Amino acid sequence: MPTIANDSGPREKESHLADKVKDALKDNIFLKPNGLEVVVIDEKDGFVKLSLAKGNRELREMLAGGADLDSSASEAELSGSDLKQSWTALKKAVGYVKTIDGVKAVLVTAETNTTLDQARDLLAVQAQPEAARVLTDARLRLLESAITTFRMSTGGYPVNLASLLRDDGTPNWAGPYLKSDKEFADAWGTPFAYERKGNTYENISAGPDRIVGTPDDIK
Repeated sequence: MPTIANDSGPREKESHLADKVKDALKDNIFLKPNGLEVVVIDEKDGFVKLSLAKGNRELREMLAGGADLDSSASEAELSGSDLKQSWTALKKAVGYVKTIDGVKAVLVTAETNTTLDQARDLLAVQAQPEAARVLTDARLRLLESAITTFRMSTGGYPVNLASLLRDDGTPNWAGPYLKSDKEFADAWGTPFAYERKGNTYENISAGPDRIVGTPDDIK
């Protein structure tokens, strides 16, 4: 029987790291006393995706909406002692996970349907904040090119970004003009704020604070 030792090595290493993260979360001194339960959703190459499976409802809603534990803007939105206490406890627990040898970055969400590619993009932003604007600008330029092509074939701008992927009945639609809807959000996971304005359009990234109309917006 042929050996598979060489093929299983990397997988065993990844599994070992995931197990170490699980052990760090089990009976965690910050989580359990605050009624929080965090589970490992995925792990690859040191990028760990966690989900808050049980805990403060408001905290879960914030995480599901894209709140970042390392963001001062997200922390400024906290209201109520229970929410602040849960936030602090979760932040400390995740901080402990980040100290585990082999862990490069940690993404925490309250949802389990984020794909590994999406999670790794967000984790890369957390690990290298300076790369976030570069990635966001690249996506904006890609959308700009797709929108221009759309206008050349149809004579007008799309009603929304989804029209770049799916035929919405626009005459002479010749798409899709993009490969996937992955390009519809910036590096922080916030959907671009696209708006058609007559003979022109506007497409904006909300930037690190995830709020459109503030100084850190990217156009």
